[in-house]
Amino acid sequence: MSRPCRASAQSDVSSQVADESADAAQLQQRVGGAVGVTHRIVRSLGSGGMGHVFLTEHIHLGVYAAAKIARHRDDAARQTIAHEACMLSQLEHPNIVKVLDVGQLADATPYLLMEYCNGLVLDTWLEGSGPMPPKRGLHILRQLACAVDYLHAQGMVHGDIKPSNIIVDGRARDFVKLVDFGIATRDAKRGARRGVIGTPAYMAPEQARGEVCGPAIDVYGVAALALELFTCRPPYDYTTAQDVLTAVLTEAPALPSERGLQVPGLDDVFRRGLHQDPAQRFPIASDFVDALEQVLTAAEAPARAPAPAAAPGRVRSLAARKAATAPALTLHCRSWLNRVAVRLMAGWYALSS
Repeated sequence: MSRPCRASAQSDVSSQVADESADAAQLQQRVGGAVGVTHRIVRSLGSGGMGHVFLTEHIHLGVYAAAKIARHRDDAARQTIAHEACMLSQLEHPNIVKVLDVGQLADATPYLLMEYCNGLVLDTWLEGSGPMPPKRGLHILRQLACAVDYLHAQGMVHGDIKPSNIIVDGRARDFVKLVDFGIATRDAKRGARRGVIGTPAYMAPEQARGEVCGPAIDVYGVAALALELFTCRPPYDYTTAQDVLTAVLTEAPALPSERGLQVPGLDDVFRRGLHQDPAQRFPIASDFVDALEQVLTAAEAPARAPAPAAAPGRVRSLAARKAATAPALTLHCRSWLNRVAVRLMAGWYALSS
């Protein structure tokens, strides 16, 4: 099965590949290096469009943290790191990663120190698994929706909801953490002009057009991610970022039934969650998950069992009462007749003797 294009629409793919090749040797060189005055780099955790993420350990306490180190040492990198740190410092939610520190390494490369989320990136889970079971998927989506709704209540928009920005700790009952606030924006209620920034496979149409965007793009992102959880593919499954962007602007998104998932009412939920018009989508992400849960739960409900027979003491109708007591009356009558017959036979025997 081919994987969708997840390249960031703001970066040139060929130059990014060259950067990754050049950075490969530097990643190992950073192991053992200092991050601030309290942490040392243990190993690499992964790379993204903006930088590399390392596992670090507190030199005195032995507590782990995650350091996001920018690819470059220019002003743009410093501004991006500072922006993400500023965004995260204003948030306090169990399903959103916490910021611990921000600064520069000894070579002037900017870094962001965050809590270490010990789990599996959802993108990695999707690489090796089939469709997620409905109950588990709903549990993950519910936590994500709560985090997104909290963001919007704080006047922020994440803008890049996708599997690689979600960490799931399977050892802690699939506890979810939303990460990467590099392109998050403030003033979600009035909307903000973003430009074409994000990941095409999960990008809402207005985001792909570079228009003023509000919370509705995150609701779209949650719906797009949900479609991939349950069908293994996002709404637009093309090879290149350009093809995906073209499809987002010109085609209707794929629906579950087109991917072989036939559940009554499910297409309608995704049709609204992925609506081209942001005003027609669910008002908040939790409303989408509520609707999703309703149709999936109804589909799994067993067939209605026949009503149990009422106990004799609860019978209401006269006919039912007669039917319920008929056996007892019949036995009583038979017992009385037997006694009469015995008495008659005894009297006849006495007279004949």
